[in-house]
Amino acid sequence: MKTIGFNGVITTISSRSDKSLRLSVVTPELSAKERATFMEYQNINSDFHIKPLDEVAEGEDTVKAKRGEKTASQRLRNVVYALWASKNEAGEYTDEEFQVYYNKTMESFINKVKERLEEYD
Repeated sequence: MKTIGFNGVITTISSRSDKSLRLSVVTPELSAKERATFMEYQNINSDFHIKPLDEVAEGEDTVKAKRGEKTASQRLRNVVYALWASKNEAGEYTDEEFQVYYNKTMESFINKVKERLEEYD
């Protein structure tokens, strides 16, 4: 897959519920080969850099998060859910909904961390 560089204009920006943005970009007129190169990038996680051509850029901001990566808290919630589901599948009795189980599990985890803090007081 080739790297492709181009001049373009962001025409539409919309906010999404997961706090990401959806951008629409208009490219200059492209040849069939250039269009094909762009089409190869559809659904490919890629690195983008935007630099103004008509103004002097003043520094650079870098977004550190990667698309599709979960935060530590999202990962922890997913793992707690997997444990809850596994317990239910194994026939381990629980009359709790997941949210109740999650809250109890997190409270237990918080208390264990607090106990560790007390070791340093």
